[in-house]
Amino acid sequence: MEKIKYEYFRCIMEDNSQEEYDLQREHSSVIFDQFRAYLKAKGVKEKKAEELENRAFFFIMDYLFTYSDTTNIIAVNKNIIRVYMGNWYIRKFMNPTMKEINASLRAVSSFYTFLHEEGFVSKDTLEEINSVCKDKKWFEMRLKTYHKAGRENFYDWIQEYNYDEY
Repeated sequence: MEKIKYEYFRCIMEDNSQEEYDLQREHSSVIFDQFRAYLKAKGVKEKKAEELENRAFFFIMDYLFTYSDTTNIIAVNKNIIRVYMGNWYIRKFMNPTMKEINASLRAVSSFYTFLHEEGFVSKDTLEEINSVCKDKKWFEMRLKTYHKAGRENFYDWIQEYNYDEY
């Protein structure tokens, strides 16, 4: 299996076209292939490993490299995850559930644990990411307040961790 290089963590997309997306997928594929192999080596069943890989891939490709100003996978921090799962994901998906949110948080946590074990993410960064991924009550509060926000409060809800402003 090909060795992961730092260059694979970088976003190379110049726009949000399908062609650029496909190039980025190819560019970063070694990371995700090795993530799945790592999960399987840890005893994760094929179907679960595929789900975790897909959710981590979605976070990177469809949020981080498309909506966020972050251009490097290893530059993720707690605010990026809060914006992703506590605003963007809730607004972009019709009727998201806590089960889906928790599954995505587990995938992000597993992915960055893998990157830490491979020496690409510091212990402090991993602890920050894992801490926010374990803050289920905060994400549940965000989901509940999204559904309860009336017209007068909806703007304020959006502004808190608004992905257009981060």
